[in-house]
Amino acid sequence: MAMPRAMLFILLLSLLCAIANVLTEILILTPLEVLRSLHLPAVVLWGVLFLLLAWLMGD
Repeated sequence: MAMPRAMLFILLLSLLCAIANVLTEILILTPLEVLRSLHLPAVVLWGVLFLLLAWLMGD
């Protein structure tokens, strides 16, 4: 018996959410935890994040 389209859609959507969750953990949350573990002042962390974003945007 074939799987109904709605069930297939929900399955694919759940898979995409799981992939997005893992990528968020690896690419964003882990580097932020490393920065927090250095016990730098918050101003320094915001400055690093601002410079990183400016570099990524090409300025």
